[in-house]
Amino acid sequence: MRRGLHFLLFFLSIGIVYAQQPMSVKMKKPVICYASGINSHSYVPPPKEYLNRRAAQVQTATIEVTFSAGFPANAQTAFNRAVVIWEALIYSPVPIKIQANWSTLAEGVLGSAIYWSAYANFPGAQKLNVYYPVALAEKMAGEELNDPADFEIFANFNANINWYNGTGTPGVSQYDFETVVLHEIGHGLGFSSSFNVDGTQGEVGAFDTTIPIIYDAFIVNGSNVNLVQGFNSPSTSLKTQLTSNNLKINISKTPVATAQLYAPVTYDGGSSISHLNESTYLPGSNHALMTPAIGLREVNHDPGSLSLGILSDLGWETVRIEHDPLPNTENVTGPYTATVKLFNDGSGVQYDANNVILHYTADGTNFNDVPMAEIATDEFSASIPQPPSNPFVYGYYVSVGDNVGRTAIMPGKVVAISQQEVQNLITFEIGPDTKNPKIIHSQPPYLRNTETQLELTATISDNIGIGSATIEYTINGTNPQTLDLTLSQPEEDSVYTVLLTLGTLLDGDQIQYTITATDNSANPKTTTSPPYTVGVFGFSTAVDTYVNNFNTASSDFFGNGFSITTPSGFSNPAIHSTHPYVEGDAFPENELYLEYLLKVPIRVATENTWLRFDEVVLIEPGADGSVFGDADFFDYVVVEGSTNFGETWIPLANGYDSRDRIEWLNRYNSSFVGNNSSATGNSTFFRTRGINLNDSFNATDEVILRFKLYSDQLAAGWGWAIDNLYIQDAITGTEKELDVALTVYPNPTKGNIIVAASGLSSMYFNIQLMNMQGQKIYEANVESVNGKISHSILASAISTGLYFVKVSSNGKNVIRKVIKH
Repeated sequence: MRRGLHFLLFFLSIGIVYAQQPMSVKMKKPVICYASGINSHSYVPPPKEYLNRRAAQVQTATIEVTFSAGFPANAQTAFNRAVVIWEALIYSPVPIKIQANWSTLAEGVLGSAIYWSAYANFPGAQKLNVYYPVALAEKMAGEELNDPADFEIFANFNANINWYNGTGTPGVSQYDFETVVLHEIGHGLGFSSSFNVDGTQGEVGAFDTTIPIIYDAFIVNGSNVNLVQGFNSPSTSLKTQLTSNNLKINISKTPVATAQLYAPVTYDGGSSISHLNESTYLPGSNHALMTPAIGLREVNHDPGSLSLGILSDLGWETVRIEHDPLPNTENVTGPYTATVKLFNDGSGVQYDANNVILHYTADGTNFNDVPMAEIATDEFSASIPQPPSNPFVYGYYVSVGDNVGRTAIMPGKVVAISQQEVQNLITFEIGPDTKNPKIIHSQPPYLRNTETQLELTATISDNIGIGSATIEYTINGTNPQTLDLTLSQPEEDSVYTVLLTLGTLLDGDQIQYTITATDNSANPKTTTSPPYTVGVFGFSTAVDTYVNNFNTASSDFFGNGFSITTPSGFSNPAIHSTHPYVEGDAFPENELYLEYLLKVPIRVATENTWLRFDEVVLIEPGADGSVFGDADFFDYVVVEGSTNFGETWIPLANGYDSRDRIEWLNRYNSSFVGNNSSATGNSTFFRTRGINLNDSFNATDEVILRFKLYSDQLAAGWGWAIDNLYIQDAITGTEKELDVALTVYPNPTKGNIIVAASGLSSMYFNIQLMNMQGQKIYEANVESVNGKISHSILASAISTGLYFVKVSSNGKNVIRKVIKH
């Protein structure tokens, strides 16, 4: 085997590659701060670093706070005092945005906080395959990573606590609000672990992943064994460590110190590991702020050198290295010059110009260390020599010492559960090119006929580099056009864009295209994508009423991830999402939206403005107690409307998941493969939903509607089915008849209405009471017993008049009139 090829296979076999894929995750579980209930009358002033910087009017970070409705003005003032302290103790070139919520928390809880998202394998990460809290990741990368409008930290404070918001001494029954705010911001900045105990097992990983949080990577036991590197997850031995009352973090910043962590023998979810040890750092200590509980009258406005040292090691103080990796090359003579640009940390950490080293290797084991020379301000370079043969593969990394005794590296070290950390390498190949370009492209799901242009993007990469990228497209297969794509992000995986000018489009038109990329090697190689087709749709004239049972073919809908079909378990066609629906992990921000849009606008009426449909929802349920909009609501389905043809959308009602019906939730939870539910839906799970358009829109508004399914990155299930869609349709006998012996009595009635049926084959039934306008005024779900149901509707309080009782099951309905005297 030729020597260079041997080295290439070696690098591939040990998994050392520079291009660790960037990852992100939404965090779900906040860290809790308890009220100790003990009078801990004490006072710790802000640290001298804050006092010195305040005197010098130095602010090294910007923290922006958005307060929820009802957040008291005096509490906001105390909150902002805590913010000013943190702004002087950390450095970040990126603003840190906090959402502060004033709400009812569990008894004995002062507050809770968590970072909204976490990122791994971003430029500047010192450990790879490890999640960093978003604020810390942005500080280390030197740029925004999330949407600039997103928050970095969510903090919650208990409205039922007797808070002290002043600057003096709290009363005997008061808790100092500024102290608790300082504590919660500390968690949002990264003082938080992903370790957990589940039954007999200890585990690590950010929200059901196997990827730790950066805080986890520094935790050791009493024998200095690193928990991430030294124990399997999940395992009983890891649980033993997590409940050993003997965990710590060794702090590298001078002066070197050891911080004892809170690891009680009974695991405390939301508190264990993510705090300093309460019994070691008592109230009044400089290190007591980040312990799990705050006492009555305990005032502590200093995070403490131990907590600040931990945050420093996590990355809040580090030299940033920027470097464009050496590309693969057909130049076999060399040399190959690597250049880096260094950035001192605004907190005072500075690089050592005499300790900037290029480490290169031909076998992944033996390294040559070459000092890098300063060639311009903050810019250093060194060269790797001509290889002994070709093809050949070099690997390298750069290290930089700083003035506090730490070393920054580019790229970082790879972290894996129960394994030692491994230095990652940038690799580049030398010799003739044998690889074709790669094209990654996601086509748009559809295009409106009012659009005259279509912008397309593709990620096009090659081991040598791209020489050209073109697109050939047609409309309805005629008049082919060819355009060049333009490089918009000149990085390793390069993003190319092109703008197609389309002219006048009609409903039903199709845009077909292929993308071709050619590399710039000595013997150019070409890759052509598969053909893509984008359908064009247009909206029809607005109507007052829309009815569709989907039993005949319909072209009224358009979208992605849905179709009108009859899968197994169903006897008639209906709208169905893909079964199972797709997880969001392979999509931007780990989020996927499937949508099905009704092309017929609805003109909102003055009465009978109900939208009704039957549905089955087997969607990943959110955490217990979570509501639509919460971080831990997870996957959901929602019906949305727009009055401006899709420019903006609003939910017609809150999104929901399998928890909306107990029978859906039980079905979802009945069978799993890994994290995903493998339970399937069928027509027996159809339930009726009603939404009043008048709750969101005004009479005469022309509204387009869409059904949307949101999928995150962690779990999925069977999906969503929708049938018998009725919009602003008066109650008639046009719905599919449910063949049951239904009795509604007494009729007329002055009090209760009894709904009874027998000879039933289904188990679950939906019962609704509606007025003459089709408005639902009562709804219940009942389960048959021995083929019978008997249900009482309390009707004594409703107005006199004519009403309709509707009983639904399996997508069929039966309606009876009842008169209230």
